Amino acid sequence: MTNSAVATRTGMAAKFGKLLGDDLQPPVRESEIMCTAYATSLRLQRTVGVTAPDAKDVYVIGAGGLVEELSKAGFTCYGLEDSASLPSGQWTGELTQADLLQSRVAAVVIGVDRDVSYLKMTKAVCYLRRDPECKFLVTNRDKIVPFNDQLVPSNGMVVAGIECSAERPVDELIGKPTTTMIDLLDETAGLNRDRSIMVGDNLDTDILFGIAGGTHTMLVLSGVSSEGQARARAPADQPEVIADSVKVLADRLTELEVELQR
Repeated sequence: MTNSAVATRTGMAAKFGKLLGDDLQPPVRESEIMCTAYATSLRLQRTVGVTAPDAKDVYVIGAGGLVEELSKAGFTCYGLEDSASLPSGQWTGELTQADLLQSRVAAVVIGVDRDVSYLKMTKAVCYLRRDPECKFLVTNRDKIVPFNDQLVPSNGMVVAGIECSAERPVDELIGKPTTTMIDLLDETAGLNRDRSIMVGDNLDTDILFGIAGGTHTMLVLSGVSSEGQARARAPADQPEVIADSVKVLADRLTELEVELQR
C-alpha cells in the first residue's frame, strides 16, 4: 500500500518479481497492491463517472502510471504534453483561451510529477478557477521523501502551490493518512485489520494511516521520521513498534515459521 502514483499496480507487481525473483513464493499479485494511482481512478469513477461526454476529460499533473490507471478507468487525460522536458511544455510568456481545453474539465488530479512545469501548474489553476464544479483530487500531499541520501520535496509542494493560486482547497485526498486506500482494499479484496500491520518510514502518513485504519503499526528508521520524533508524539499517535528496518519484521516472520514447523 503506497502513496506513490508513479507506476501502475501491474508495474509494481513486475518490479517485485524482478527484485525478488523466485525467492518470493507465491509471487506478489496485482490484486494485493493498492497504490494511489489505482485508488484515484476508482474514486474518480464514483465521484465523477465516465458516462456523460463532459465527464471524461481530466487534467493531470503526474507521471505515466497515474495517467495509465485513469485511462484504464475510462478517462481522457491531458497534461503529459505540458511536461517540462518537452518543447510543448515550455512557458512562452503567453497563454490564451485557445491553449486551454474548450470543453469542461471534469477534474484536476495531482500526483508526484518529476517533470512538472510552470505551464502545467498554470493550466491546472485555470481549470479550477474557471469551473467551481471541477473536482480537485490529489494522490498524496507528502512534504518530503527520501531520495538517495537526501530528503527532497514531494507532492505536497505542488499541491500547496495549486491550492494557493486556485484559491480553493483540495476536494479529496486519496493517499495516506486518509483511510481511502485501506477502505477500498477491504471492499475489493477483504482485509482482516486486526491481523494487518502498516509498516512505513513516515509518522505523518504511514503511522497515522495505520492508526486511523485500525491496523497495527511499525515505524522503520530508514527514511523520513526518527525515533526521537516518534517518542515525542502523543501516545495515541505513536507506532506500536520502532525498528531500524523492515528486515526486523522479515526475520521475526522467519523465526515464527520455523517454530510452527517444529
